[in-house]
Amino acid sequence: MKVKEHSDTALCDNCPFASRGPGARLRRSLRPSRMAEIKRAVLMGAPFYCHKTTDGEWSDDGEDYFPTGRERVCGGSVRYFLQEIER
Repeated sequence: MKVKEHSDTALCDNCPFASRGPGARLRRSLRPSRMAEIKRAVLMGAPFYCHKTTDGEWSDDGEDYFPTGRERVCGGSVRYFLQEIER
């Protein structure tokens, strides 16, 4: 299944990759180490979907997401990935 990607690295108002505002508050509300896990997965090539586009199903244990194909890759995760590979 092909995932639609953002054409840019625009952040949603409450993107967890934002450094301030609602996104930063959302990031701080995650369980400890969750953002680090997300960043590691992004750097390993796993897509991190924009929360505004996720309407797929989750496994019973909440570990696996089954996408519908309508998801979009989070612009903030793309921005993070590009910044990190340029270092």
